[in-house]
Amino acid sequence: MVAADSAIGYAPVAMYLERYPGVYDAASEAMGAALAGAVAQAAPVDGDVLVAGHANYLSHLSLEIAAALAPEPAGAARDAWLQQAREVVLRTNVGEACAFELSAEGVRYLPNPEATDFAAAASNDAFVNGPDPKSEL
Repeated sequence: MVAADSAIGYAPVAMYLERYPGVYDAASEAMGAALAGAVAQAAPVDGDVLVAGHANYLSHLSLEIAAALAPEPAGAARDAWLQQAREVVLRTNVGEACAFELSAEGVRYLPNPEATDFAAAASNDAFVNGPDPKSEL
């Protein structure tokens, strides 16, 4: 995952899934299971649940949540809801991912009012390693 994050940087999560198929599956499933466990322990939940995450991981978790919360029963309406949800999450640049709202009507992206400065931070590495010393020359 670290190699994928470094190689791709901030881009739509669809690019991660295309270039690194399967790499994020275990982490996505673990995040989804942890969230399901936390919600089960807090049950009954009467209202909204806010899930916080960061960049790429928020997008992967949102795909897991959408799959788990898609309307039942199986059929054309469920398939359409899932397709719309995937389109919203997959096209969102992980460097801009702020929030996704899931409802009976579908999924919508809630933009961050503070835009990411991709020149200063092209990937998560910018926050771990600090600024590139070559960029300051």
